[in-house]
Amino acid sequence: MRVLLVEDEPAVREELCEFLALRGYDVRSVADMREAERVLHEPWLPCALITDFRLPGGSGLDLVRALRRDEDLRVNVTPIIMMTGHTDLTDQVRNALDHERLPMLIKPFDAVMLLSMLGPPQPYEPL
Repeated sequence: MRVLLVEDEPAVREELCEFLALRGYDVRSVADMREAERVLHEPWLPCALITDFRLPGGSGLDLVRALRRDEDLRVNVTPIIMMTGHTDLTDQVRNALDHERLPMLIKPFDAVMLLSMLGPPQPYEPL
């Protein structure tokens, strides 16, 4: 399974990439929203998206909304998992996440939980 990881903290990004790669996932990582949008429109199309909530250039929620406006991406990129190290999310943000039906992992999170949300690494098969 191809996974796009969007995380602005280098240490967290590297650790998650290594963790997922060792378990058979094909991971590509970027540090901000602009890079993520670029990768989403390259031939390397991810099957899953893991994104931090607060990013340089926008938010993970902005990224998800842009992805869902694109019919090809909306169909092919699933699951989508949001993560954050901030526990001070406002009710407005929590409501937006609920509206978008986005699971949220609070960092640090249990890696087993992340794997269960992703599902098994499987070969890429576009729809």
